[in-house]
Amino acid sequence: MPTLEDRISAGDGVAEGGTYADEDLSGLDLSCVELTGVRLERCVLAGSTLRRASLTDCELVGCDLSNCHAKNSYWLRTTLSGCRADGIDLTESVLKRTTLKDCSLRYANLTRTRWERCRLAEVRLIESALSEARLMDRTTLDAVDLTHAELFKTALAGIDLSTSEIAGIVVSSDFRELRGVEVSPLQAMELAGLLGIKIKDE
Repeated sequence: MPTLEDRISAGDGVAEGGTYADEDLSGLDLSCVELTGVRLERCVLAGSTLRRASLTDCELVGCDLSNCHAKNSYWLRTTLSGCRADGIDLTESVLKRTTLKDCSLRYANLTRTRWERCRLAEVRLIESALSEARLMDRTTLDAVDLTHAELFKTALAGIDLSTSEIAGIVVSSDFRELRGVEVSPLQAMELAGLLGIKIKDE
């Protein structure tokens, strides 16, 4: 059976359908590839280049995308489950109706990304850059770890962070990113400290 790399080469950068498991695609230049209906299981794409790549109706399960260069990529109705993507660069990428579940994106660069009707569940975004991002059209965050994440100029109005970890998040000096965000009572106390508000015990 041809490998995914073979399919991409034979199809001039286009691959449709098929399941590929345990393939090593690390370090490859996959810029501008178009994947549709492809399922990847335990594949390694660490350090690969996915600039301007397009993934539609794909599934990535247990894959390693650490330090991928995926600027300006496009993800539509794609699911990432149990994937490691620490240090991935998704600058200015667009994600629509895409789900990330139980994934690690520590130190990821998500600057100026656009998220439309996406779902992030149990995702670790520790110390990631999520500045100037747009969380649109009912995008949800459930049990997401945003510890020390940078959120400069990312409007959180209407976003429910009550189940997420927000300790040490980095925002603008006027805290405008936090206007309209939904948090738990405990998180509200943490944010009060960030705002310099002291809460007195009765």
